[in-house]
Amino acid sequence: MLNLWWGGWVVSLLASRIAVGQWNRAREPQQIADAAALVAAADALDLVAAVLAVLFVRTVTRMQGERAAHGPAPAPALSGAHR
Repeated sequence: MLNLWWGGWVVSLLASRIAVGQWNRAREPQQIADAAALVAAADALDLVAAVLAVLFVRTVTRMQGERAAHGPAPAPALSGAHR
């Protein structure tokens, strides 16, 4: 899940940078419309990355709860320990 969220965030960041660059260079009505579509697509990718972040946090929380339910791990035995 971590890799999915990380990948989604990176793709979202790159898409946003491209969209803003297009928006800043747009002069004609069609260029502005195209840039606005790119900005909307980048925003949709932001939303996907946010959902993946929530899923990641929920997965980690579940895993921590499962681990806590099992109690502390027993201490490892020391081989060759002198008494």
